[in-house]
Amino acid sequence: MLGVVGVAALGEIAAGHDPAAVKEEVANTPTLADAAMRFMSEHGVHLAETSSKEYQRLLDKLILPALGGLLITDVNRQDMRSGLGTTRLF
Repeated sequence: MLGVVGVAALGEIAAGHDPAAVKEEVANTPTLADAAMRFMSEHGVHLAETSSKEYQRLLDKLILPALGGLLITDVNRQDMRSGLGTTRLF
């Protein structure tokens, strides 16, 4: 007998969607922490030293503890507001 998830998957397949491809896409989507690390490694080296240190400090102390585990495609304004509260970054 199919569970609710199985029925939903069959509906997706019938509509022409590939649930396995969606699952793979999600698995390959970076988290905010992954994207931040990539940003700092690719662009942080082009910043002034003080700017680079401040970006890293903000990431380490405020942004990543609150939001680092979210998929980058799922982060929205409400996440930013709730995760960072009334903290002013600059």
